[in-house]
Amino acid sequence: MKKTNNGIWLKLKVTMAALCCLLLLAIHCGAENITRENPVAFLPEQIFEFEPVVEGTMVIHDFIIQKI
Repeated sequence: MKKTNNGIWLKLKVTMAALCCLLLLAIHCGAENITRENPVAFLPEQIFEFEPVVEGTMVIHDFIIQKI
């Protein structure tokens, strides 16, 4: 029987699997570095009490969010 190239294909598959694992690890580590810096926000006005209104009337108030 003649030896086939199964050994070469096996080495290629193992190498490709290792490269994929390294790529996923690099992507994961890069994502961690991005999310470590948590955004900080400040609400100067945390509570707002509306004046009395007629039932069914739409009332609107804008809360300002400041980035620190």
